[in-house]
Amino acid sequence: MLNEKSDFDIFVNCIDTIKADLVCGNETFESLALATLGNIGSPALAKELAPAIVHKAFNEDKRTTAYVKKKAVACLQSFLRRQPSIYDDV
Repeated sequence: MLNEKSDFDIFVNCIDTIKADLVCGNETFESLALATLGNIGSPALAKELAPAIVHKAFNEDKRTTAYVKKKAVACLQSFLRRQPSIYDDV
C-alpha cells in the first residue's frame, strides 16, 4: 500500500508510531520499524528519522541488541542508496 513514492503526508501519521517503536526496547518492534523504513522510507521520511537511526546503529547502549544494530545499518544503507545527501548534516 505504501512505497517510497507515496505522498509524505501519508507518512506523517506513521512517523510518531515508528519513532515510538524505535525506542520501545522491544527487539521485534524495533527491527520491524527499521525494516519498514528501509523498504518504504521516502527521502523526506529518511531525512526526518536518520538521526534516530544513526544513534540506534552506533550507540554504546548494551540494551540495543546486535540484531537491531544490524537492521539499523541496513536501513541506513537503504537510505544512502536512495539519497546520499541526507547524511551531509547527520
